[in-house]
Amino acid sequence: MTSTTTTPRESGSRTITAPPGRGCLARDNPFASHRWTGMRYQFLTGDWEKLLAQLKVQQGRGAIVGSKGTGKTTLLREIAQHLESRGAAAHLLSFRSEAHRLTPRTLATLRSDFRPGDGLLVDGAEQLGRRDWWRLKSLGGMAGYFLITSHRPGLLPTLHQATTSSELLADIVARLLGCDLETARSIAAAPFHEHDGNLRLALRELYDRCASGQLPLARQRS
Repeated sequence: MTSTTTTPRESGSRTITAPPGRGCLARDNPFASHRWTGMRYQFLTGDWEKLLAQLKVQQGRGAIVGSKGTGKTTLLREIAQHLESRGAAAHLLSFRSEAHRLTPRTLATLRSDFRPGDGLLVDGAEQLGRRDWWRLKSLGGMAGYFLITSHRPGLLPTLHQATTSSELLADIVARLLGCDLETARSIAAAPFHEHDGNLRLALRELYDRCASGQLPLARQRS
């Protein structure tokens, strides 16, 4: 299958198309995870100032709620960086379906390092069992900031609802490929809808398509 050529979005860029049936090397793949995991969270509703104002109203407590792949972890880490830039210690814990327990060692270390007024940030709070959640919630009562991410509301008052859109994915694709937005929209539409708005899975699919030669590879001239 021959790749379609994109129009460079910025001057000084050029588009390299892979030969039919041949894709780009992993080091050249514009959709490699390290190229997009460092991107800042993009608000579809509200903005950074409104988020911080709402955090103050909620006395430093709140949940970032959203489906998988909507940027919850990215936003939580940016809040942690913001707290640290203001001189507050930020303790960030991450839980996944394959690592969803608060181990005694982790809890002991946290209690040893934690000081009243510190920030406690929990990524994937809905993965925790009831006992582990209440242990962290008890510690969070002493925190200056207690923030979590969750797929569902209810654990803490909702601070922000994370959402995505096909246009957001297209903007990311345009930046990664160095192509115009119209071309990026045509590339992003199908993966976005196929993965129900999960940007992480959509970008992984685009990585595979680029690796197999189904997408053009845009590079910037040095």
